[in-house]
Amino acid sequence: MVDIISRGYEAVIVNNRGLGDMPLATPKLYNQGSWEDGLAGLTHAYNKYCKPQGREAYGFGTSMGANVLALILGHTGNECPLKAATCIQGPQEMLANIAPFTQSAYGFWEWFLGKNVTKVYMAHEPYLREPFKEKYNIDIRAFAQLPSSYFNCDEMLVAP
Repeated sequence: MVDIISRGYEAVIVNNRGLGDMPLATPKLYNQGSWEDGLAGLTHAYNKYCKPQGREAYGFGTSMGANVLALILGHTGNECPLKAATCIQGPQEMLANIAPFTQSAYGFWEWFLGKNVTKVYMAHEPYLREPFKEKYNIDIRAFAQLPSSYFNCDEMLVAP
C-alpha cells in the first residue's frame, strides 16, 4: 500500500468479514465464496471515491483476496466497477488437493490454517456463540479445544 500511495494513487483495503480487528455486525464470517461482501466494499469505495470524480478503479487481490476478486469479476461481468484487476495466488481447489495439503510438510499447513481459522472464530466467539449453538448445534468453545485441522474448521464452522 505504501508503494501504491507513494506513486500518487489512492488506495482502499476491503477486509473479509471478521478480520482487520473489526467487530461483526452479523453472526457470519467469511469463506472462500464470500464475494458479495467484497462487492459491497468495492461498490461503496467506488461510489464514494471514484464515480463522482470520474476516476477509474483497479483491483488487486492476493491469496483469499484474489479468490474473492475473481468471483466478483465473474459474477458481475461488464457491470463490475473496476476497469481492470489482478489476482495473485488465489487458493487452489482445496477439495481436489486434500492429499497434498494434508500430507506435505507433515500436515503443517492444514494444522496452521486450522489454527488461524479457529483463532478468528474465537475472537468473535461471544457474538457467534448463541447463533451457532441454536442454528447448527455447534459449541465453538468446545470445537476450539479439538486438534486443529483446516478441513474440520471448514466443515464445522465455515460451511454452515
